[in-house]
Amino acid sequence: MKSVYITKKGNYYFLNGFFEKGISAGFTDTAFKAEMPRDAEVLAKDTGAVSGSAFMNQLHAADVKNVSEKGIYNCDGLITSAKDFLLIVKTADCMPLIIADEKNSSVGVIHMGWRSALSGILNNMKIDPGHSKVFAGPGLRKCCYKVGPEFVSYGVFRKYVDKKDNGYFFDPIGFIKGSLAEKGFCEDNFQDSGICSYCSDHKLFSYRRGHKTERTMSFVMRNT
Repeated sequence: MKSVYITKKGNYYFLNGFFEKGISAGFTDTAFKAEMPRDAEVLAKDTGAVSGSAFMNQLHAADVKNVSEKGIYNCDGLITSAKDFLLIVKTADCMPLIIADEKNSSVGVIHMGWRSALSGILNNMKIDPGHSKVFAGPGLRKCCYKVGPEFVSYGVFRKYVDKKDNGYFFDPIGFIKGSLAEKGFCEDNFQDSGICSYCSDHKLFSYRRGHKTERTMSFVMRNT
C-alpha cells in the first residue's frame, strides 16, 4: 500500500501519495468553519474547481446522490464523474470518507455518522470494489467514540464495540474496513488518516469538545 502524506499548505491539508494522479483531495483547518455557501465558494476558488462545487444538507441518513451540477443536496453522500467539480462533506466528529473509483473515473464523499452507518450508507456507495480507494479523514476514533450500551444490540456494530471500565467505545474504522471487505474491497485500497477529531494534536473541530456549529470540510475533485 502506498503511504499517504498529509501536507499542510495555507489553511488546507492536502493528500498526496494515495489517490492516483489527477485527484485533488484534502480537508480544511479551523480557519474555515463551513459557513455555507461562502466557504464552499472560497474552497472551490482556491482548489481550481472551475465547474463549481456541491455540498450537502446532511441528514444522518443513507442516501447517496450522483451529481453533476453545483448546489446543495439533501443527502449524506455525493458521487460525480464531472471534471474540475468539487465535492464537499462537513464533519465535526462523524467520519468523512473520500472516494475515488478509478474504473468509472468518479470521485465521492460520504458523511458517516452512526445513524447513517446503521442505515446502510456504505452499501449505497456505487463504486467498483476492485478499482476504488477510500480515505477516512478526521473524525472520532475508538479512543474517544464513547457510546451507550444499546450499541451492542445493533447487530452490525456489535463486534466493533469494546466495553471498558469507563463505558462502551465504538470503532468506526474497524466497522468501515469490515463493511468494505464484505463488498470485496481490497484492504490495501483503504487508508485511515488516524486523526481523531476529539484528541488529535491537529486541533480540528469536534462537536463533543463544544464546537456545536463549526465543521471541518473534507473535499475531493477529479482534474483529469
